[in-house]
Amino acid sequence: MHIQARHFGEPEPRNPQSRTGPDLQRPGDSWPLDLPASGPDGTPDSNTVDVWRVSLAPSSERLEHLSAVLAPDEWIRVDRYRFVRDRQAFIAARGLLRVLLGRYLDCDPAAVGLHNDQNGKPGLTGDGDAAQISFNVSHSGGLGLIAVAQGTPIGIDLEEVREMSGLDSIAQRFFSAREMKDLALTTDSTCLDAFFRCWTRKEAYLKARGDGLAFPLDRFDVSLLPDQEPRIWAVDGDPSAGQAWRVHHLDPAPGYLGALVTPLQLSRLRRGDGSTIE
Repeated sequence: MHIQARHFGEPEPRNPQSRTGPDLQRPGDSWPLDLPASGPDGTPDSNTVDVWRVSLAPSSERLEHLSAVLAPDEWIRVDRYRFVRDRQAFIAARGLLRVLLGRYLDCDPAAVGLHNDQNGKPGLTGDGDAAQISFNVSHSGGLGLIAVAQGTPIGIDLEEVREMSGLDSIAQRFFSAREMKDLALTTDSTCLDAFFRCWTRKEAYLKARGDGLAFPLDRFDVSLLPDQEPRIWAVDGDPSAGQAWRVHHLDPAPGYLGALVTPLQLSRLRRGDGSTIE
C-alpha cells in the first residue's frame, strides 16, 4: 500500500469497492467482554475506563436506525464523503457513539450534545452528568473503538495492521531517536506490528493531552517492542512526565492494534462490544 504525504491519523484515500468489517467472532479474538451486551451498567468509577468495540459495517436495518439519531451538522459531514462505504462507516461510528453516550446519560441518543474544542477534541455539551463524562473515539478499516471515563482526559487510537510502502520515511519523520533505535532491532516479521504499536501509542497520548498536532510526535518516546511494557518513556527528555500516564495495549480483533492512554489513576479497563446495543 502506498502512503501519500499526509498525517497518518487522517482519513486515507478510499476506493469505491464495498468492504465488510472484521469478523468479531473469529477464533483467536483477544477481546474479553467485561461489559454487558445490553449496554453500559452505569458511569465508570473514578479508576475505570470503559472501551467499546464497534463494527462499522452494520446491517442495512441497523444503519437506518443509527441514521435516525444523527444531528444536522453530522449529516453535512456525511455528505462530504465521496464513497458510500465511507458515508456508512461515519454514520455507524457517530450513531453508535450517540447510542452509547445516551445510555450513560440516560437520554435519547439524538439529544446527546456533542462539540469539538479548539484543538478538535470531541466532548459533551451541558452540565450535570454530561460534565462528568469524557470520551474518545478512533476507527480504522471496518472497526471502531469508543473509550468512556469519568471526567478525566483519555485518548484512544486504532489502526488496521497492513503492509505499506514508505514505512521507513514515515517513522523517520515522526518517531523519536529512541523509537528509531528500537524499531531497528525488529525483524522483517515483527517490524510492522512494532510500527503500529508505536504509532497508536503516540496518537493516543496526543489525544489524551488534547493538543492535537500542536505537540510534535518526536518530542516524546513510547515503547514499541513486544517484550516491553506499554509505556511512555519520557516527554521532552523528562521521564517523570511520562510516568504521569498509563498506556494500555489493545488487541480488539485479529489484524488490528490499538492503544489507550489515561492518567495513572485509571488502572481498571473494562471491555465491551457495542455493535448491537439499542
